[in-house]
Amino acid sequence: MIQIGEAGWFLPVGGMVLGGLRPETGEFCYRVLPVEFFQSERFQGRQYVQEACNLVAEILSGLNVPKHTEPLQICAGNIMPYIRFWVYQQGYQYSSIPEAKELQILLDTALFQHLREDIDLKNVDFQILHEKPALANWLCWQWLKGGNINARRAVPVRERLAKTGWSTYPVWIRHPYADAKRLLKEKQAPGGK
Repeated sequence: MIQIGEAGWFLPVGGMVLGGLRPETGEFCYRVLPVEFFQSERFQGRQYVQEACNLVAEILSGLNVPKHTEPLQICAGNIMPYIRFWVYQQGYQYSSIPEAKELQILLDTALFQHLREDIDLKNVDFQILHEKPALANWLCWQWLKGGNINARRAVPVRERLAKTGWSTYPVWIRHPYADAKRLLKEKQAPGGK
């Protein structure tokens, strides 16, 4: 059995980690979906979906997963419905699971390494990332804004590492944190703008 999951969709900086684990042997393979797929036309055109499927194909190949004999367990996550559909089309047997603890620790470790090595994000440690995702998110916004969570712009050199394709990105980046949070909450409320 192979468990497949993701980490990092929720963070405003960096890419997203996709990974697979064979719990019986501890074999783990992962790939990073680069942040470029969460920016401008690539994000609006949903190119991240095809790239995520390509990366899952690489992960399954790296783990030598036979299509018809080794079932997959696919964890919850924002991109995982697309992965489920893709694995179904490819002839894999799969089931959905809410979470796999050991896999999530490995995914969060890989995400932590990506944030440290590729993004140079030093204010988010593994414990915060794994146990306090809302705080990790807040710290990422703070980092993007050069240390001032209430700034009204991103530091240009850091913005190229941000998920700027999100529809909420302009609100978060152009307003002090509390104002952005309030504006987005109002927008989500029934009858919101």
